[in-house]
Amino acid sequence: MKVKIPQQTRSGRTVYDVVMNLTLHWDEGLQGCCNHRLKRIEIDPLSPFVDETFVHEKLEQINLSYALEMEHALISKLAFAFAEFLWHDLGIEFDWSNIKEEL
Repeated sequence: MKVKIPQQTRSGRTVYDVVMNLTLHWDEGLQGCCNHRLKRIEIDPLSPFVDETFVHEKLEQINLSYALEMEHALISKLAFAFAEFLWHDLGIEFDWSNIKEEL
């Protein structure tokens, strides 16, 4: 089942834009960013881990919105585990056609 990624995602009272950011470089260790100041989830569209990175950055947004105080390493582990659950157990595929690329 395909699920269209929305252009905006909500967590608590915060709404973040979701964009593909061509200035991020996964091969330099930056696959995505949850920019709390600009309220944006940014993903490197060339990363082989686009879906996992989105789940990770969404968890970053939730972490801040609900003051969970999870460490970055734990967020990464949860993101990969939850992403595997979505794909392997629920058969969900992400559809990125709604998301714009930006510089």
